[in-house]
Amino acid sequence: MEDYFNKYRLEPQQGEILRTIEINHAEIMALNKMIMFLKFECTDPEAGLYAGSASLNSLLGKVLEIHPFRESQQEFLMTPNPRIAGIVMDQLERADLLERTSSARRSNELKRIIMEAMIYPYAYDEQLMQREYYEPLLPDSGVQTGEQWIEQIVGIMYKEPYVQQIHSKWGRLPLAIRNLLLLIDYDTELQMNGLLTALDNFDMRRQSEQLITALQDAGLRQEAVLIEELNLQRTLEQDRDAAGNLTEVFAAKLQTAERMIQLDEHSQLYECMYEYAEQAMQSWRQE
Repeated sequence: MEDYFNKYRLEPQQGEILRTIEINHAEIMALNKMIMFLKFECTDPEAGLYAGSASLNSLLGKVLEIHPFRESQQEFLMTPNPRIAGIVMDQLERADLLERTSSARRSNELKRIIMEAMIYPYAYDEQLMQREYYEPLLPDSGVQTGEQWIEQIVGIMYKEPYVQQIHSKWGRLPLAIRNLLLLIDYDTELQMNGLLTALDNFDMRRQSEQLITALQDAGLRQEAVLIEELNLQRTLEQDRDAAGNLTEVFAAKLQTAERMIQLDEHSQLYECMYEYAEQAMQSWRQE
């Protein structure tokens, strides 16, 4: 395990002066948590670009070597982790969209090296690091624009047998497809049932956080912040009284949020989705 911790150790450059600092157990654990958050929890695209940094991995390896609970972490870190694998694949897709590059243009060996660096210190598992490109959701041969692709998705996503098949493959679908499905579903729920019911339904499906990141990825950052704040308010306070009615305080906040959504970015939702869909299509095409 010691060799694994040292996998990305950077040797000092010629003439470089090494500096030594003293840190206690609490500081080591805080530093470890900070690095792990940056690598695996932060959804900002810039964080994804930095997640496989050699200098960051080198620092993390040193922190893990002196971690007060080093031995207890060994088995956990060296067991393939499907959740972490999914996060890393999402980060790589976000980076591709941000940089207008395509993973299809990378050799399998280069993709493996990149993903190994991004998933470190967790174990790399080839089988876990694969997407499932569900054929009915991929752009048909005649699809040329993001708008056409979204029309195709809307035409099947609420029909059987696609509903059950999409649900069963959800975690393996490419990030862009999951984001588009979430955004279409969100707008449908919002228009048919209102904001509160839409959020309740996303909560029930455990997709609230995914919806927020989908809004962020599509460029609707103000609406993402608004939904995040509203969800937080619902968590921190009782939004219903003993009779099951909305409290006056929460009802006022909900009304304000609905007004802001309808008057603000939401009117641009589909335009943003079309652009996002076209970026995704381009990133999957080889030159």
